[in-house]
Amino acid sequence: MLQDISDFSELGVDSFVICALTTESTLDLPILRTLIEACHGYEVTLHRAFDQVGDQELALNQAIDLGFHRILTSGGRSTVIEGLEQLALLSSKANGRIRIVPGGGISPSNLQAVLASLKPSAVHASCRSTANESFDRCAQLGSMGNGRTSATDLATVLAFAAIIGDRL
Repeated sequence: MLQDISDFSELGVDSFVICALTTESTLDLPILRTLIEACHGYEVTLHRAFDQVGDQELALNQAIDLGFHRILTSGGRSTVIEGLEQLALLSSKANGRIRIVPGGGISPSNLQAVLASLKPSAVHASCRSTANESFDRCAQLGSMGNGRTSATDLATVLAFAAIIGDRL
């Protein structure tokens, strides 16, 4: 990860998304300090692996102390919609000290509910669709998940843009 940060910094990347957890599902503070230091002051987002942490309030405060700018999270649930209550709690506890960015299962059909409920300053969505062609050989070898590829879907991106407009 340190090499990746170095390589991408040289290419002009100006923000990073990172996380490191212990085997006890807590933030690995020593490793995260090292990684954040390697980011040389660039904006750093705590990866959605945050959702694996048992005590999210503790981890929220640790992330703030470490200097993270944002936390990407679904509130510890499979999707943002399932985690709305926890996301609202995290946003309240963050109290402007760090941005809580909802991500996980956000689609054009539920985006308005997320925006109305959480009033986030940003959201994260993959906006992808699964291609119809199957790569049977890859699937047989155990790579590429179920043997299908995915790509950014322009119609989904445009639907998000129409809903968001100037709201974020």
